[in-house]
Amino acid sequence: MINLDDENTYKLDSGGVFKALHRFPEMCLEARENANRVKIPITQYENILLLGMGGSAIGGLLLRDYLSDTAKHPMIITRDYHAPEFVGPKTLAIATSYSGNTEENLNALNEALIRGAQAITLTSGGVLAKESEKRDTPCLQLTPNQTP
Repeated sequence: MINLDDENTYKLDSGGVFKALHRFPEMCLEARENANRVKIPITQYENILLLGMGGSAIGGLLLRDYLSDTAKHPMIITRDYHAPEFVGPKTLAIATSYSGNTEENLNALNEALIRGAQAITLTSGGVLAKESEKRDTPCLQLTPNQTP
């Protein structure tokens, strides 16, 4: 049997996953504080597009499920190179890429912006951070060098 209170147990967790799970409640509070610093464009949205791949999609899944009973607008998660056809000026696109270099997100976000969608990005850097700054898109900077 593994003793989770024994520090030696965590030597087996080279990726720090258990440490991240242990800190999850604290990380949620930090995320809420950081999110309050991002200025979201206030317009009328008809739908929300959540862009993410792998671990970066988990936040969108959690958000969609958390708001499933109260959301006033559909929330669609896409893990593709292309934005769905409905995306346009009444869409809020939320692109998450921890590295900031996920091709699928970058391409789908670019399509959404070309079609007039408003956007918010979440990243620790990379191309997504540079594009957000260049396009004056609100960006929530994630802490680098952590498990996504």
